[in-house]
Amino acid sequence: MSAELNTREDGIALDVFMLREASTHHAIDVQRYPVIDRALRKAIMGELDIATLVERWRTRNAPRKKVAVNQVRQRNLPQIACDNDASESSTLIEVHAIDEPGLAYKIASALAALGLNIVCAKIATEKSDALDVFYVTDGDGSKLSQTVTQTIEAHLAEMLSSTSSTSAKAGRGP
Repeated sequence: MSAELNTREDGIALDVFMLREASTHHAIDVQRYPVIDRALRKAIMGELDIATLVERWRTRNAPRKKVAVNQVRQRNLPQIACDNDASESSTLIEVHAIDEPGLAYKIASALAALGLNIVCAKIATEKSDALDVFYVTDGDGSKLSQTVTQTIEAHLAEMLSSTSSTSAKAGRGP
């Protein structure tokens, strides 16, 4: 449902996740905690292929019946905005999109592939909307230039638009 991810200056990451059962949105059964704990530890140690696990979850557990997205809403999302004034030391990248399984992972992977450091992230999901905010720096630890922010906005918008149009088509009947 939400996450707050922070990396300290010494490289230590402090992450807090709010989890719910995907199908029911109820609290996760306490008996599942050890399995979750082991999976997180393996992921941190680099012993798991996260991309493969996200895709497997999407295909096996994602809701089978997609709800068609309101066309007006689909035209308005995704929205990506970069802001160099909101933080003293980082560039803020705000992504408002239609939620889908693995969305935050997809965005974070795209930012990492562009050579950006994610200093902090705040992930929130409300019904079928996601509002994800990433505080990033370049490889030197500096804020991003206007040219780079424009490139990121265009790249993320294209990546997420193709995803949402595919999801919307999947939800329509013949």
